[in-house]
Amino acid sequence: MAKPDVDTYRRIFQEIPASIVLLRGREGSIELINAESRRIRPTDATAGQTMREAWPELEGQGFFELVEQVYDTQQAVRLPEIQLDIDRNGEKLTTYYDMNIQPRVDEAGKSFGVFVFAIDTTESVRNRRVLDEVRARLEFAQDAGGIGTFEWVIPTNEVIWTPQLEDQYNIPRGSFEGTYEAWTKRVHPDDLEMAVGWVQKAVAGRKAMNMEYRVVWPDGTVRWLLARAKVMLDAEGEPQRFIGMSIDITDSKQMESRLKEANDRITNILEEILDGN
Repeated sequence: MAKPDVDTYRRIFQEIPASIVLLRGREGSIELINAESRRIRPTDATAGQTMREAWPELEGQGFFELVEQVYDTQQAVRLPEIQLDIDRNGEKLTTYYDMNIQPRVDEAGKSFGVFVFAIDTTESVRNRRVLDEVRARLEFAQDAGGIGTFEWVIPTNEVIWTPQLEDQYNIPRGSFEGTYEAWTKRVHPDDLEMAVGWVQKAVAGRKAMNMEYRVVWPDGTVRWLLARAKVMLDAEGEPQRFIGMSIDITDSKQMESRLKEANDRITNILEEILDGN
């Protein structure tokens, strides 16, 4: 089998979907630079130009010092999600890379350059940070509003509660056992048949559910909860997940009870007055 020629290797080098730069000497003179490197940071850099001449905006960001460190120590450095502020066609951009910097050593064991390999992770880092921010805001909203959320993975019987939902059942955060039965044992005995029936009906009918029911805390305290949930189906239309939210409505229930009692007393007084006449 014929070995690939130099042109083939150069074409492969240029087509690799990662930034690759070969630097020579401690000053980092560019020897080779591939197309992905030029896409990430457009440059007219040519062989012989130093890294500081090619990418002046990296001064003060630690990159040049790392290259010199690897050259001096002959110890490779891996940098996950290193941040670099670059100049892309006149636009200042904050970018992130998973970067490996390797020493180039000759047969005599002497450093003669550095090999830089980097994968652009800017989009994934930004997406993750946006997701983290959304999660943080959601958690704040849940804490502020006393909203707990849950998810029942029907095929595996796994149940996931947020810390806010554990608060509604007055159990330590992180202590929920994670099963359907762990929920049912906390439902008030007088409401258990109704609550289970609502859930089963919702799953069987592939529809949303709204229900009010009582739960019993470990110390025996009874609280009222309002739960709203919906069924998520798989590609075949079979129930896969039951997800929803819950809030504690004990105070409003107690208010309703007090209003009813007050209304009943007023009604009785009025009836007595009318009967007396």
